[in-house]
Amino acid sequence: MTGPWPSALRNLRHATSEDPEYWQELRAALAHDWAANLALDDDALARITCPVLVCHGADDVFQPLPYAERLAAGLPASRLELIEGAGHAAQLDRPEVFGGLLESFLSRVAR
Repeated sequence: MTGPWPSALRNLRHATSEDPEYWQELRAALAHDWAANLALDDDALARITCPVLVCHGADDVFQPLPYAERLAAGLPASRLELIEGAGHAAQLDRPEVFGGLLESFLSRVAR
């Protein structure tokens, strides 16, 4: 969060994207939220014992694959699925693949 925005993120268009204060406020809010809610160490991850599906877009330019691999490795009951042809929003880029993976996962854990 301290480095420059990736070009793909800078090129996103929002209704207020021309306002530089919008982007500064968004960046500050994201950094605060991520630091407060997503900072899980290995012990915290290991305590999450429910089944977890970790989906990662193979073309994600925001979050490299090793992050998803570390997350999945730290969760005792996880399954990592790599979605080819998808970026950071795999559920939007390849909804049919994501939906199929999610349905399969939910069918397995609902038994």
